[in-house]
Amino acid sequence: MRDVLVSIFRNRIVATVSVAGLLFSSFVVVDATPRLVNRDTSQSAVSEDVEMDLMDADVTPYEFGGTTYKNERDFVKHARCGVDITAEQIEAIELLIEIEQAEAGKAGKLAFTGGKIPVFFHESRPTSTATVTSTRLANQISHLNTTFSGTGYTFYQVGWNYITSSTYANARQGTSDETNMKSAFYNHSSAANYRHNGALHFYLCTNPRRSDGAGLLGWATFPTSYSGSSDYRDGVVIQTGSLPGGSTTNYNQGDTATHEIGHWMGLYHTFQDGCGTGNNTTSGDRVSDTPAQASPTSGCPSSRNSCTSISGNDPIHNFMDYSYDSCLYQFTTGQDSRMDSLCTSYRTRIPTN
Repeated sequence: MRDVLVSIFRNRIVATVSVAGLLFSSFVVVDATPRLVNRDTSQSAVSEDVEMDLMDADVTPYEFGGTTYKNERDFVKHARCGVDITAEQIEAIELLIEIEQAEAGKAGKLAFTGGKIPVFFHESRPTSTATVTSTRLANQISHLNTTFSGTGYTFYQVGWNYITSSTYANARQGTSDETNMKSAFYNHSSAANYRHNGALHFYLCTNPRRSDGAGLLGWATFPTSYSGSSDYRDGVVIQTGSLPGGSTTNYNQGDTATHEIGHWMGLYHTFQDGCGTGNNTTSGDRVSDTPAQASPTSGCPSSRNSCTSISGNDPIHNFMDYSYDSCLYQFTTGQDSRMDSLCTSYRTRIPTN
């Protein structure tokens, strides 16, 4: 099936390519004209401009990870999550998904409706002092089981190891810091038993950063990044202070992990592509039951509608938005279905229920 489909898309693909930091292990679309319809800014100009004026009027500096942001909204826009995908990259991912799902159907793969995901914690310590406790890790696992309840996915801890390294504790996304850190942990003797059993590798850093040095709460790889392999680069990177009971105010109940694992299982941000066409099946986050959203949420507003010409208020309580942890409590049925679909095609090593 792959050979047939590759020949169909012959003039639009190349083998194993990295596009702006996202690796597509089979092929990637190189046609620069995306199928996605760009956001129509006129649909939400009034409501979003008013909201932005109010939020940007806040002149209280926000400190995070050694960086001073203009205000908290500025922090949210730049440091809440390191997953930042362009329309072209999404087209590449979605095309790859179409082909892989066609192969999965032909192969008669058992469709996922959930699974038991083993989690291996890898802690990078800047000094010999531990940055987490067994209780906080257990609380993170408990929180994941709460936030993913109803999806059929559960989580359990299979290990915890650590390396003392200031460089790894301050690892920069997409650089040798990240690659070397993950390689060191993955080849650690205590991880050997869990390399091939569908484990989620959960990298904990005191101050994970963008490549330019600005702090980040976390980032993740997508299911398509390594095509079901046990590549050591696969997993999520999470700021230690965002675990339950951590020091990162408003983002310390464990939902950074929930958010990044959502990416790891194939979900985009709810505000992907802005208002788009209003059809989230073919644009936006590719999930039909998450209303269109022009931009990420900051704080925890009582309600928000950033796409006034499209029905539905912003999904401010959705784990794939940027609201405070205390504001988040929802994955939709459509998001659950997408996670099932992508795990069926790519995360085949996850033990099923």
